[in-house]
Amino acid sequence: MFDHEMTFELIHKLSNTFQMDEDIYHSQLQLIARLLNHLTKIDADKGNQGTLTKEEFKAALQEYFNTKSEADIESLCKEAEVDLEARDSDSLDYKSLFMEVWKYSGVSGFLRCSV
Repeated sequence: MFDHEMTFELIHKLSNTFQMDEDIYHSQLQLIARLLNHLTKIDADKGNQGTLTKEEFKAALQEYFNTKSEADIESLCKEAEVDLEARDSDSLDYKSLFMEVWKYSGVSGFLRCSV
């Protein structure tokens, strides 16, 4: 009897853990989708050029992630530049950030930092 109770308790804990992991995964996907929508709206407001200047991109991140520090925003901007290979460019093809695949986790460096 004791072994069955322990087994049931273990299954229950694992089930809760998996549910929590799934909930976190879905909340991260929602955060990413809302960020893309936020950036796309800013792009649409300026004529749907498909890009944002680095200044517009940084301002959009500051607006969206209003609780992140300046250092965190700078880190996100640098990750975006690296992922897009855009260090020498004045603008960013921001939509590509959401398509880039990081070879180990399936997520770009920018997205790893943003969630």
